[in-house]
Amino acid sequence: MAENADKAPKAKPAKSERLFPVTRPEDVFGSLPYDGPTKSIEEMDAAVLEEAKRRHDRS
Repeated sequence: MAENADKAPKAKPAKSERLFPVTRPEDVFGSLPYDGPTKSIEEMDAAVLEEAKRRHDRS
């Protein structure tokens, strides 16, 4: 069986395609600089929950 493996055609690796367009750090991390007061974990959790409810409101 090993002797046949040498005669088998070599497979070419699949061409990798980008899943997302090329971006620059300033395009992606633009919201990171925050100049306001520090938020507590509770405030951040409440904001995430509020946004999730807003996005999934079915009324």
